[in-house]
Amino acid sequence: MRQKVWVDQTKCIGCGKCVAVCTNNVFKIVNKKSIAINPENCVTCRACTTNCPTGAVSLAPRDVYAAYARFYKKN
Repeated sequence: MRQKVWVDQTKCIGCGKCVAVCTNNVFKIVNKKSIAINPENCVTCRACTTNCPTGAVSLAPRDVYAAYARFYKKN
């Protein structure tokens, strides 16, 4: 199953490590938090997940990602 990268905004401290290690321009810091601005560029190398000090960055199956996206749009 193909996965998409996800940033849990409640865990993100905005350190920028995911931005620094990602070679595919997936992340950007916005309002002191990381967001996956280009999740389609993710090649699931896991550099971001292994370097995130709080575990905010993870990979989720596409159906789970869609549910997260719907939840955060409502809130």
